[in-house]
Amino acid sequence: MFLLDCKDGYQYHAAENVYVLEIIPLGAGLAAIASDQSLSLFNPLRLGQGPLTSLQTNHGNLGAARPYDFAESIVSTTGENGTVSMWDLRLEPGKAQVIELGG
Repeated sequence: MFLLDCKDGYQYHAAENVYVLEIIPLGAGLAAIASDQSLSLFNPLRLGQGPLTSLQTNHGNLGAARPYDFAESIVSTTGENGTVSMWDLRLEPGKAQVIELGG
C-alpha cells in the first residue's frame, strides 16, 4: 500500500462552481475540459500556476474531449449543439481552433 500526498493543484475561480469533466495527457501537458465550457492546457509539474492556455468552446454544454494526436497536442471536442472542433494546443489561443464541423 502507498500513501499519496497532494503536492500541487489548481482550483478554477469563477462565480459558480466549475467541475473538471475530463483530463487528457498530451505531449504539451495535460488538457482539461471543464463545466465552464473551457478547454485548458496545464503544465503537470506546475499545476498551481494555473493553465498555460485556456480556450472557450462554442459547444453549448461541452460533452467530451478526445486526443486526436498525443504527440502533436491536438484535441477534438464536442457538445450539445452537435459541433465537433479540433484544437491545436501548441498554437496561441486565437489560432488554436483549427476546424469546427456540424451545427
